[in-house]
Amino acid sequence: MGNYEAIAYAVVALFELQSEGKEVTSLKLKARMLSLMDMNTESMIYKKAQEEGLI
Repeated sequence: MGNYEAIAYAVVALFELQSEGKEVTSLKLKARMLSLMDMNTESMIYKKAQEEGLI
């Protein structure tokens, strides 16, 4: 995984947690990022981040 893909996972995870109104902690962010990694390919998550205007 490259730097841009890692950033994409982080910003999408943060965006999702904030959209759900959840408190963002490092543990919750890490858990969401791992979940996204299990469910999405690097190119899928990068595209999602671009579509949401996050990167």
